[in-house]
Amino acid sequence: STGIERWKRERMDRNIRVQGATIAGHETKEEGGKAFTVFKVEFRSEVAPWVVQRRYRQFHELDMKLRERYPSFAGQLPKKKFGNNLDPAFVEERKKGLEKYLGDLVSDANA
Repeated sequence: STGIERWKRERMDRNIRVQGATIAGHETKEEGGKAFTVFKVEFRSEVAPWVVQRRYRQFHELDMKLRERYPSFAGQLPKKKFGNNLDPAFVEERKKGLEKYLGDLVSDANA
């Protein structure tokens, strides 16, 4: 199953409304000789917080699915970048953009 399907199941299995989400940190990982950034996403609910790790491409997959189902969703992902996407300043800027996106998603009653 894809990351997006797991993400949806994790949220649906709990059958709760997410009250907030932040990027709690990030780390660089390597797979198949390619380095990439993984963001630690902390969700808050009335039950308990939980943390998942997601790559940018998984946010992109989520965004595409959301837009299919909820075309009026106004959240905007930070732009995709090809090359030098491990630069600390770029990662920090992307982190801020992802936090804004998550905030828009959590506050959207339809999404």
